[in-house]
Amino acid sequence: MKIELSPERAKNKEITIHQSGRINFHEIGRSIYVEPLTSIRKTAWIYRYRIPKISRLTSFDSEPDPEDAEFDLSDLPDDAQSFALFVAPEAVAPDARAIKLAYLKKYALVVVLEAPSYAPAAEFLEHFVTLKPEVGTIDAQAMTEDEAFIA
Repeated sequence: MKIELSPERAKNKEITIHQSGRINFHEIGRSIYVEPLTSIRKTAWIYRYRIPKISRLTSFDSEPDPEDAEFDLSDLPDDAQSFALFVAPEAVAPDARAIKLAYLKKYALVVVLEAPSYAPAAEFLEHFVTLKPEVGTIDAQAMTEDEAFIA
């Protein structure tokens, strides 16, 4: 397990997902691979975020755009919670509280509220924790970017 602590790390994380199945984690300069999105068959988690308490989240005080989705967390206890981001076939039906964004009847991005699956060491229980997979569902990019664009 690798633990990196830095007091001035940005809170925003940039992750890009290419049609070819390449997932780029820009903050660490690393990529993993899943099946091309136009033919994806397996659900793959690509990010998990553990928060120590709901009350530690920053309030969103702006008016949301009409097409924005939002989680209402008001019914949850003020305890540790986890959110996971998955890429999956469009037909996936999340079995938990989730927001599913389906694209082209081919694939979906799903944000799921889940029970915390990771318990950090005691000294980090009050910290926000992010988890990224070391590998994807496949070992290498399955098609070129041009092939993915055409598909």
